[in-house]
Amino acid sequence: MKTTFGQYIRSLREARSLGLRQFARDVGMQPSNYSNMENGFLQAPSDAALKRICAALGLAEGAAEQTKLFDLAAQSRKEIPVDIREFIKQNPLVPAMLRSMKDKKLSRSQIDALLDDIDKLPTEGNLTGNGCICNNRVVDRIAGRPAQRHTPRSRKSPEGFLSIAAFTRG
Repeated sequence: MKTTFGQYIRSLREARSLGLRQFARDVGMQPSNYSNMENGFLQAPSDAALKRICAALGLAEGAAEQTKLFDLAAQSRKEIPVDIREFIKQNPLVPAMLRSMKDKKLSRSQIDALLDDIDKLPTEGNLTGNGCICNNRVVDRIAGRPAQRHTPRSRKSPEGFLSIAAFTRG
């Protein structure tokens, strides 16, 4: 059975031995509304309330528990998770990347391969030759140079996606 937002948030609260009424007040919600949310009668709260809940539960930014909470809240509201919406707003190339993925009609396995390659990238915005695959137009924008062709990563690369090996951004 799939875990719902309400079930998950209840398990997080109970694992910390926090009472429902006091917890609801601590995050600025009416206990009855909070209870209804945990029991699945109300959808996930606003982004601001969700962030207060994360803080009250002590969920670190980017932690697996917080990510799951954001994902389940988004499913409850039929929206994109709040942390992803914020990332998209801060990074204008993300819509271009998503549009390229949509236009190329990538299969599930191609998207999985792309995610695997992204996992190999170093953090802190430093691009190096770790085999990430990207649309060449996006790669050239990231590298801050005129459009040019790049060598395909391997025969496993989705057609039209090319390597950014040897790129360095300092």
